[in-house]
Amino acid sequence: DPYRTMQLAATANSPAFDVLRVTPRDDASGTNLTVNGGLTLFDDQALISSNNDYELFRVGTTPFFIPGTGATSPGPLLSRPDMVAGGSVVRLANNDTISGMRFDASNAAGTIFGNGVSNPLPITNVNLTGNTFSNYVVGADLQDVSGRVIVQGNTFAGRPVTESIRSMYGLDMTVAGGLTANLLLTNNTATNNQTAGLSVIANAGSTLNADKPNGVTPAPAV
Repeated sequence: DPYRTMQLAATANSPAFDVLRVTPRDDASGTNLTVNGGLTLFDDQALISSNNDYELFRVGTTPFFIPGTGATSPGPLLSRPDMVAGGSVVRLANNDTISGMRFDASNAAGTIFGNGVSNPLPITNVNLTGNTFSNYVVGADLQDVSGRVIVQGNTFAGRPVTESIRSMYGLDMTVAGGLTANLLLTNNTATNNQTAGLSVIANAGSTLNADKPNGVTPAPAV
């Protein structure tokens, strides 16, 4: 527990860290969980809520966990007070996992809206599980993705259609041209998204395989 705010954790983050485990506030607010400039993840990192168990790795068939608290309260609420158009709360790299988090993609004044998570560069392997996205233009903007892609149990709650700035996509995903993605897309909820709730497009020359929702192996370990 070295960091008392997400801003400090984001500033100190480096490839040496495997897991960023965040404890939600008792009042479910985002106090001390804001990140000016957004949080940049490095390869092979996991951003997880302390509410839930997290499987670090397996030896044979035996899993080894970081135990969760078992709390039923909402996950940690991350936001970016200085959000800019086209910006994101979290930026992904290769083989990253985000689990049990909440994302508010508006600025502090509620006048500018960006993305919950995105990847500035093409990436391989990503796992988004049990997260909630709100106040976004795009909830999860995954462009030029390949490898194992898991998007399950997320809620993409778009902005009301009466608002002047609306949510366009819950999930907007494309598969990198010439590469292959194995996609598990299951148990997600998307509402109030003007273009599409869940959009998945295979770019020219790419291959998109649908993964099975039962009996899947875990995402690559970090």
